[in-house]
Amino acid sequence: MNLKMKLIGCFFLIVGVTSSAISSSVESETGLETIWGDKLVKEGETLKATVNNYADELLHNLDKLAVKAGIDPMKVDDLEVKISRRILLITYTGKLKLTKIKVNDFSTIHRYDDAIVTYNKENKKFRIDIPLELKDIKFECHFKATLMGLGPSGALDGEMKSVRMIASIEIDFSTFEASVAQYKITHSDHITVHLHEFILIDWMINIIANTVTTVFKGLILGIVDTVVDGVLKASVNMINLVFEDVTEFIEGNSTELVMPLVLKNIGISLSERNFNIS
Repeated sequence: MNLKMKLIGCFFLIVGVTSSAISSSVESETGLETIWGDKLVKEGETLKATVNNYADELLHNLDKLAVKAGIDPMKVDDLEVKISRRILLITYTGKLKLTKIKVNDFSTIHRYDDAIVTYNKENKKFRIDIPLELKDIKFECHFKATLMGLGPSGALDGEMKSVRMIASIEIDFSTFEASVAQYKITHSDHITVHLHEFILIDWMINIIANTVTTVFKGLILGIVDTVVDGVLKASVNMINLVFEDVTEFIEGNSTELVMPLVLKNIGISLSERNFNIS
């Protein structure tokens, strides 16, 4: 998973790499007015810009990265959960085993609101905030249930319509260090479940569907949380490695920048405006 996260993390890495040039320009008196083609607005000691075009251009490559890294579709280990549901005066107990689990459409990640870049000249901190959304996350699996002595089995599928989150990375140019400023899931929709290939009475369908809904909501949010949080942390690590790499080069402790070669070896080439996946 670490390598997969680092691959997707290059989305944020390119922000960090280009932001170093931005800091130099802001600190000089050349009168920087735009960033990545978008207008900078001065609010006190802070420069602020809406960088939707740049964010969309970078996010466009995430579908390739997700497939290349094996994240979309993502295979999940088999699960077995206990069932205990009380309906009227009866408590139904049993267990549910889920196998051949696949979760799809993590590559649907996109920006649902403005992507904002800010730079504070007083504390020399650069920050990018991107509101992200995953839409129509689909899942499928086989199931085998044991309920009150009955053992229905079959296939099921379902989807979660939307998961929204805010992701922010900050770079302190007084210390040349990057950090995760913010990450949190802000919204998740309900899950719908469809059961196939068997005949069951209503109470059994409801118990299985409710159990699956609970399991997959936690599973999907857990995957999103792990992947995105890991991506942010891996991105911060890579940005900091870039700073270390450049520092070593400037101070004469190395004769060649290492990071572009490392990224090239995992199929990623950087440019000032974008990155390409081979």
